[in-house]
Amino acid sequence: MLCALDYGLAQGVDDAIIQLVRAGTIGAIACLPVSDLWPKSALGLQAFLKQAHKRPIVGLSLTLSGEFSPLSTGFTPDNRDHQGYLPRLEDLARAARRFELDEAPLEAEFRAQFRRFTAHLGRKPDFLVLQTEILFFGSASHAVTATLGKFEAKGLPVICPFLPLPTSFKDRLIKRYAWKTNDQLREPWIRRAMMEVLDPGRLPPRSSWLQDGKVWSAIRPAFEDDRLKRFDKDPMMRVHQLSWL
Repeated sequence: MLCALDYGLAQGVDDAIIQLVRAGTIGAIACLPVSDLWPKSALGLQAFLKQAHKRPIVGLSLTLSGEFSPLSTGFTPDNRDHQGYLPRLEDLARAARRFELDEAPLEAEFRAQFRRFTAHLGRKPDFLVLQTEILFFGSASHAVTATLGKFEAKGLPVICPFLPLPTSFKDRLIKRYAWKTNDQLREPWIRRAMMEVLDPGRLPPRSSWLQDGKVWSAIRPAFEDDRLKRFDKDPMMRVHQLSWL
């Protein structure tokens, strides 16, 4: 199944995703309820789902960093240089090194994003997509599980991006003992893999979105080529990266 990410990021992105669904190219949509545009985007998505001949499955993309304002109050994990926005990866890493990245505020933010999704779309998500930063930090992974338990959604499939390999022995130690990256491998999620495809010719045919395979692919409507080049030419090889950490 091919999933498009970032619905709600911008009007142009929303329109492109809807066109891809209409064409039968994709069968799943991951939404960004943390975006300021989400209430308007949700109305457009509701209208489309009511008249769509083949309805896509709709999921929630949980976000921990980026140019978004946090939905929960007091959510500032050491983002002193980035006030008003979700923390950057550097901010989260600094808090984790000091053992100050607590699970409670992360869970509060994830709960707020989950509630905003359901409030405007009128339904629970069919799946979750986790931002890469979430998988880097053990406390964030624990917060995801707690959020699923809160909303009685432990059976939801969770699409996980593949994490890059540690670049050095020091990096490996930091991720294992300070960031506790490996904790996410022990979380009881029903996992699917998220791959960013380098060669568009490798994308499934239009009819493939009717199939629910064990490995899911995800695309972003506007991705720079230089970002895609850093991945292995054979996306299936990246399935092993979770076990390499």
